[in-house]
Parts: sequence; C-alpha cells; structure tokens
Amino acid sequence: MGRVWSGAAGVLAEAVTELAGAGRWWGRRRVRGRAAEPVVVELRGGADGDALTLMLALAENGNRLPVNHPGEFWGEASRALCVAELLGKAADWYGIRGMCRRRRPIRFRRFRMMERAYRAWLDPEGGCGAARVQELQRGCERAAYDERGGLLNELNRLRGHALQEDLRGAAALYTTGAVLAGLTLVPLAEWLVRHLWVHRPARTWLQKKLAASGPQMMYLALCRVRDEPRETWDQWLTDAFLADIDAYYHLGRRLNRSRLPLLLLPDAAPGTASGALLRHLRDGQVGRPVPRRSCPVVVAHTGAGPGEEIAVVEAVVSGARSGRTAFELPGPEEAEGAGRQLDLAGGGPVATALCGAAVLGLVAAGLVVGPTVAGGLHCGQGVSLRPRLAAADGQCVGVTDGASGDAFLPGLAKVSREIAKENDRAERTGLYATVALMLPMTPATEPEKRQVVNEVKGAYLAQYEANHSRKWGALRPAIRLVLANPGRYYAHWRPVTDTLVAMSRDPGQNLRAVTGFNLSVDSTRLALHSLTGDHGIPVVGGPLTADDLSNEPGEPGGAERERYPGMVRIVPTNTEQATALVRYNRGTSAGDSVLVVDDRRGDTYNASLAAAFRKAVTIPTKNRVFTSPGPEEPGDTADQFAQMLPAVCDTGARTIYFAGRPLHLRIFLSAMAQSPCARQNYKVVTGSGASTVALQLDGKDWQDLGARDSRNRLKVVVQYAAPGHPDAWRDSGLTGAARSFYAPAGQEMTQLERLNSELGDAMGGAVRWTDSRAMTSHDSVYTAVQEIKKAYRTGSDAVPPLAAVARQGANLYSVNGVAGSTGMICLDNNGSPYNKAVAVVSLDPARKDVRFDALVWPMRRPSTNCEVFTPASPSP
Repeated sequence: MGRVWSGAAGVLAEAVTELAGAGRWWGRRRVRGRAAEPVVVELRGGADGDALTLMLALAENGNRLPVNHPGEFWGEASRALCVAELLGKAADWYGIRGMCRRRRPIRFRRFRMMERAYRAWLDPEGGCGAARVQELQRGCERAAYDERGGLLNELNRLRGHALQEDLRGAAALYTTGAVLAGLTLVPLAEWLVRHLWVHRPARTWLQKKLAASGPQMMYLALCRVRDEPRETWDQWLTDAFLADIDAYYHLGRRLNRSRLPLLLLPDAAPGTASGALLRHLRDGQVGRPVPRRSCPVVVAHTGAGPGEEIAVVEAVVSGARSGRTAFELPGPEEAEGAGRQLDLAGGGPVATALCGAAVLGLVAAGLVVGPTVAGGLHCGQGVSLRPRLAAADGQCVGVTDGASGDAFLPGLAKVSREIAKENDRAERTGLYATVALMLPMTPATEPEKRQVVNEVKGAYLAQYEANHSRKWGALRPAIRLVLANPGRYYAHWRPVTDTLVAMSRDPGQNLRAVTGFNLSVDSTRLALHSLTGDHGIPVVGGPLTADDLSNEPGEPGGAERERYPGMVRIVPTNTEQATALVRYNRGTSAGDSVLVVDDRRGDTYNASLAAAFRKAVTIPTKNRVFTSPGPEEPGDTADQFAQMLPAVCDTGARTIYFAGRPLHLRIFLSAMAQSPCARQNYKVVTGSGASTVALQLDGKDWQDLGARDSRNRLKVVVQYAAPGHPDAWRDSGLTGAARSFYAPAGQEMTQLERLNSELGDAMGGAVRWTDSRAMTSHDSVYTAVQEIKKAYRTGSDAVPPLAAVARQGANLYSVNGVAGSTGMICLDNNGSPYNKAVAVVSLDPARKDVRFDALVWPMRRPSTNCEVFTPASPSP
C-alpha cells in the first residue's frame, strides 16, 4: 500500500504531463500577432499541504524538464519575499545552479539585466549623470554575462592556467600543441559570444521595451525610470523572465521535442508575493485561449474557494487552452497499484541521434586522450558560476563562491550550497563585499574532515548574521563568503593568494578581507606576508597562536608593525596561553614537570608553544624531544614515545607540558596507557592546538583516559587552553562590572546556538561547539565584517577600499570592541587581542567530550571595559 496520486489527482498530473511534455513540434506555433504566453493551471480549494505535496511530486521530474522546487515558495519565509525575489529563486532553479543532467539550463540574461536595474531603482540615492549611467550599463551587462556559464567558462579557465601558471601541466590535458595554442583565441571567441549572443539580444529587448533608439539612450532611459511604482517594475521583471524562457524554447528545441518549463507556486493566495506573481503571469489572459507555443506551464494553488471537477485529461488540456484553468484541488488517495504519474519519456529524436554519435566519438576519443584528461577534470570545474579550481597533488584547490564546495570535501555539499544562496542574495542587493575563508579543505583523515566542516559552518553562521541582523545598524554592504582551499599544510598557498589578490581588484568581487588560517606553519607565514605586506589585503587570523605570526608590540607604523600590516588576530598567543595555564596550575613547580616537544622543522606552532612553556616554567634539564614527519602523519612517533616514557616516569614529574599536534598527542596518551607511567597520576597540559584532539579519540582511547586510581581520581588528566567553550559564559563566575562587560559575548553565544538550531538541517547537521573551531571561525569572519561595516560610509554606493578596511583593525577597542562567541575582542594598535579570555578545558572521559574548567586572563584579572593599555615604546 503506497501513498500515490490517483483518481482526479492523477488526472491532473497527466494533464500537466501533456502540457509540459513533447507534442508535435509543428503544433507548437504562435497565435498570429501574439507572443508566447504562459499556461496557468490554477488550483482552488483544498488544503495548502495537499497542494505542496502534489507539486513536490511534480518537481521530482527536474532531471527531465526545467522545474523549480516548490518548497522555495512555501511558508512564512516566502511570504516575506517580493515578486523580484521569487522570480530570482525560480531563475536559480532553471539556470546554471539548478541545472540537471539531461537538459540545458535557461540563461536569464534579460531578467538579470532588468533585475540589476531594479536594484538601482530601489536605491533612492544618486541621479542620472554620465557616471551613474555608465555604472548601470556595466552592472547590467555584467549581470547578463555572468549568466553565460558552461563550456566557455571552462575553456577560459584552462587558457589562463596554460598561459599563466603551468604550461607543461596544462599541455598534458591535450593531445597536440595545436589545441593548446588554439586556446589563446578564446578571448576573441569570448568577445564575439558576449557581443552577439549575450548582450545584443538582451539589449535589443530592453530597447524595444523602453522605445530607445540605441544602447546608450536605453540605459539613460532605464536610469530615469524613477517614478514608476513597484507594480510596474514587477510586471517588467515578469516580462523579462518570460522573454528569456521564450528565447530558450527555440526551433532546435522544438525539433527535439523539448519539455516546457514548469513553474510551481504552492502558496499563491491573494495578498502574497506569489499571488502577485501569478497575476502578472496571467496578465489579462483569463477566459481567452493562449498560444499553443506557450511556456512556462504554471501550476498555482490560490486557495480561493471550490473549483471545477476534473473529469478527463482532454478536458484539462482543452480547458487550459481555452482559458478555463481553475480546478478543484484533489486530495491524495490510498491505492494498491501505481497511480497516474508525471511520465515523461527520454530525449527527443535529435537528442537521441546526437547522443548516439557523441557516445561513439567519446569512446574513440577516450582511447586516445582519456589517460591525459582524467587527472585534470575531477575537480568540479564548471559547476561554479566563477570556477577558480584546479587539481594539484590529488587535491582540488582554489577559490569557490560555494557552488563547488563539495569538490573540496563531500561533507561541505550542504553548507556550501547555503553559502552560495546567501551569496546570491548579497549580490542582488547591489552593494556587497566579499570575505574569504582560507584554510585547508582537502584533509586526509576523518577527524580533520569533521573539523573542516565545523569551521565552514561557523563561518557561514557569521555571514548569515551579517546579512540578516541589524546589530550593526544597517545591513549594507551585504557580505559574500568564498571558500579558499590552499591544500594540505597550505602547500598551494601561492596560486590561491594570487586568485584572492585578483578578486580584491575586481569590482564584481569586491574582496575586502581574508580570514581563517588554522595552521601555524611556515607556508602560512608566507601566505600572510603575501596578502598583507605585498598586496595590502586585510587579514583576520582564526586559531593562529604562534607568537611570530603576530605583529610585534611597538608604536603604530613602526618597523615592527610592518611585519603583517593590516592583519588582526582574535586568539591569545602561545605565550599568553602558556602563562595562563601555568598560573591556573600554580601549585606545579619546575621540579615536578617535564616538557615534551616536537622539534620538526617548519612548524611554528610547536616551536612557539615550547618556547612559551620554557618561559613560563623554567625546565632547563627536563626536555624530551620527538620528531614527527608532519602535522597529520604518525610516522614512528609511537616507537619514540615508547622509548621516551620510562625516562619521563623516572624523573618523578607529575605535570607534562606537551608541545605537539593533536594526532601526536593522541599517540602520546595511548603510549602512556601502556607504559609504567600508568601506575602514577599525571596531568598533560598543552596549547589550543589540542582543541580538536577529542575528534581524534576512539572508544579505547576514551576508556584508557577514564582509568582511575584507588581514590577514584583520573590517572591521566588532559588539560589545554582553548580559544573558547560554549559553557564559558554560563559558568564564568564573573561578578559586577566584569560580568556586565562580558555579557554581550554570552548573548552572542546564545544567538549562535539559536541559529545553529534553526539552520542545522540546511547546513547538513548542527555545529559541534566544544572543539572551539567553529567559534573561532565564526569570530574571525565576524570581526572582518565589523571592519568592513565600520569602514563603510553610510549612504555611499561604493564598497570601502582595502586601506580603509585595514585601518579599522586598530580601532576595534573602546565602544568598537567585538562581542565574539569566544569573548570580548579588544585589539591593540598591533591588531592583537588585549587581555583576551583563555578558556581552560579538559577532556571528560565520562561524556567523551570537552569539559569547561575555568576562564583565565593574561593580565591576571578580567577586564571591565574595552580600553586597551598601550605599552611604552622600547628604549633606544
């Protein structure tokens, strides 16, 4: 027994099949003197839920015809939209982003140009001078050109790769040098395509719409349309939308029996945006026949009283074509057999013949070029509207606006899709700035993968807040978020930073800050120096703690300040963390502690943390050294620890300071459980790099950590400094002025937890906060947003320049402090956090999670305001 659409509902589904399906191509003709118009099938009465369920069943055929997802037009969220936004969502589903496997996308060039003009109409500022008209022209033509998608994008990317990056590697994609040389002609072909097939048809349509004699007069007339009401703009946008669909269904597609687009509006009651859109789509066609060459087919539920009974398929089709398009909404019925389905056959005759020839050609070509191409086209190129991805060392590296996030890591598919949607909304505001999240997104291990997904989700929540919360007073400029993957250990940082630099100069991208940087290694330092020192791009470091990845104290503009100009950090340094940990464990003396350090070259986190522990606790003779092959490579570290631990036990030390990466900490703890040290009690203390160690532990590891002595005390306590913990502001123990000062940080954490609950399903699962990585990722983007918003001049149509954003870093104190989820962020003149709270946490084997212990401050006591003490200049 299955829930199927049968009876009258099945008849309706079959009618929609007939309307959207393939009839004889010569039968789809125009009515003389009239252009193609939509067929509107209106459903009346019944329950809204039944209408949505029926339309969801129709939408399942998105792989065979252009159809929108009706859930996008459903519920309270859709009722808050306007007609322009509803049409934009439908265009997304029909276009490149919603493109399915068996059909070509519809390119909404006319609609995107009109949409860009509509955004200009929404902005009451500015006149229609020459500069304003030129800006409108550039914006409209860029909007139309961005709809091109497809092969041209890919060829242009390959051409750039061949000519600018790696000629030898790019040549491996092709069988002959002639093909490679031919790619240099792509700019000429691209210009021709842009002129003949993109701009000219769209401009011609707009010129007729505005009765303008030429392109310049058309843009001038479009700029001067200031007194038209929203109703008129909605109709113009609808007309442009329909004109793009009409252009899509050309002779070639009629010959191939292409399916007509299907537009589903489950909530089109009067008074809603969908209802207004339905009115514009019908535009006086009620009661009169519509042309047989008509598209799209619109199915809308108005909920306005009972309609007419559906009897046979022919009656629905003839009724729709004669103007009788209101029908009673049937309910779902229980039935034994298969109900009537929206049954669309495979491709048309032209597609079938061409596909057969293509298969033969591909088989032949595969025998020749398959091995050379296989390594270069597995990276998701062509999925994003602006793909900047390339395969390197078996990884997909580069920059994406979210549409290709799953090319980096499959687990990013859902959250990156939400980022892409938020980016689209930002672009439609007409004024937006871009923030990049730069961190390795092609990890090799499962714990790393969970960590990366968590960090990206934290960044997305910050973007969502920036575009939907008025805590900054205004939503302008809107924030786009792009994902930048430099590969494991930042090995491919140079081409990624080159892309980001180009985006900072591109007025269509407006990159204004780079955030992230979750690994303190030499290649991170080089990337930071390139972005800040060479190109003046503001950077907000995430969980960066190495002391040499910060600006030295000193006067603003001094030589020390210029190490990473324009960079700010939000996490205390290793020195501050080590001091806080030693102070918290002040009963520990140098005589009963030992330092275990990884001396692998190039890892500034390990070296800096070891130096910080040596400074905080004098350990002149009790250093124990091991050497790992890499941050996420175990090598023979287990053997090294097995040889080291008996000597550690013999020292009588009870506190072990560990300067190493989470993977090696896990191996060290496992070795302790198997060594004579297991008969004694130890505390292992380390830095914030251990914030992801809980992700590394399996069931046996937790069991070993849960071992207790005869007094029921844990035999091994693992404690470390974390940038934050979700319980920190619930159990902070603060009172008086300090409690009031840090209250906004607790409120921000509460707001994030609420957003996490609301958006968790859409992101592919809720954020796990206790590893603090999502919190630092959120706070780094959040701080970058604060810089951009503060640098923006209210009422301006321009995004603030890079230099203006960079200057804001030194101003984030006093009333401009940032209430992050990890605490109040007050920056000194060098862009470093002043007296930032350090969360001391420990591993809890009982809960198999991280437990909050206490807050400790580098200045010994919590702040009561965001005033920053500036140290005196060093003596000459």
